[in-house]
This record gives sequence, structure tokens and C-alpha cells, in this order.
Amino acid sequence: VDMLLIAQVQWTTTELTRHKLPTDTATNFVMLKDLHGGLDGRCWMACTAAGRTCVFKFARKHQEPEQVDNEQERLRHEADIYDKQGIQTRLLKVGGHWALMMPHFTPIDLNEHKKQVSDAVRSFAKLGLLHQDMKTEHVMWSSPHKKVVLIDLASVEVTLGEEEAFQTMMRALNLGD
Repeated sequence: VDMLLIAQVQWTTTELTRHKLPTDTATNFVMLKDLHGGLDGRCWMACTAAGRTCVFKFARKHQEPEQVDNEQERLRHEADIYDKQGIQTRLLKVGGHWALMMPHFTPIDLNEHKKQVSDAVRSFAKLGLLHQDMKTEHVMWSSPHKKVVLIDLASVEVTLGEEEAFQTMMRALNLGD
């Protein structure tokens, strides 16, 4: 059993479903695990009472007064890039804060999956995108899509040079020339 839910005088157990996002009607979530965060946000693995898992990324609020803090806009930027990779996400408010709901991805060994990683990075570069924070932790496996995906997309920029973007990202992963 992966989860035990106790609500007032009732309790139930359920097995987690890891490869389907919760439905649009899901409103109650259990935050299961703090997946930590970086400069732009913090992620939590979560699930519904029915056991459907997902990851919520909450945007970090910026402290600099001159910087406009628009959580929704920053998360929508990431959602658009996931969409370009063929990954379904959902932008919603959770506990009064904007969050990006996405599937739970699995870490991979880059050296064991060099071809798939190279293909994913090449596809990303072909979209005219450059991941400015490319590192091992940002390369994951998407089981339902059966492919490697790039995550933590807050620092992705549009670029005109596909080959330069590809080489830059591969070097950051220590898989380049």
C-alpha cells in the first residue's frame, strides 16, 4: 500500500497510479513527498484520494521589488514548453497559489540511455529551444510517452541556432564532443 488516507472516522488504502494525471474534476490532493526546488520553484509529488499521482511545481516568489512577480505567467511559460514536448500539464490554483500539475517522471542513467537523451535534446533544439540550466537532474524518463523528456523549464529560452543549442545542452550533460 502506497498511501493511507484518514478522513474523520473513515480510512482507506489505495495503490498509486503513476502514469495518468488526475482528472479535471480532482480538487483534493495529498502532498506525498517534497521533491525540493531551485531558483524558480519547488516541487511536490502528490496524489488524489483515488491514487492518481502527479507533481506540483509552485513558482517561487521573487524578492526584488523591481522584478514583476507573475507566478501564473512563469508557470504558463513552462506549461507551453511541456506541451511542445507532447507532455500534458495543467495550470491551477492549489491552496491559493498557482501551480503547474505535471506527470511524475523517472530519473534515468544518462550513460545507459545516450541515444534517447541525444534524441530528446535534438528534438528540443529543433523546437528552437535552449535549456539554460541543463543538468543530469533535468533529464527524465516519461513512461507513458516512452521517451526521455527535459524538465525544470523555467530557464528555457528561444534560440535561432538549432545546432548550437544542441551542442550546448549536450556539453552541459557531459555527452558532447
